[in-house]
Amino acid sequence: MLMDDDNQLKCPVCGETQTHINQVLVAGRFEDEREKYLQVDALNAAVFIPDEVPGVQGRRHRIALQVDCEFGHTSYLIFRQHKGCTLVEVAKEEAR
Repeated sequence: MLMDDDNQLKCPVCGETQTHINQVLVAGRFEDEREKYLQVDALNAAVFIPDEVPGVQGRRHRIALQVDCEFGHTSYLIFRQHKGCTLVEVAKEEAR
């Protein structure tokens, strides 16, 4: 994910800093077991069970922060555990 000189998160699609994180998606599992999913909607104070969580599936957990920019783009800042390390990835979606 891109940051500007003031450490503001930038949209990876358009580069603007007007972004919002309102959804958190979690995929958790014990080693090599089936993943379990959870989604937290901060705006509506609600918890859901989503069909999937963005990012590459690994042997352990991943957390995806949904980043919505004010110019219509959605992306995900993803933290994924793999073999004792935490990887950071970005996944982009098409404009809404």
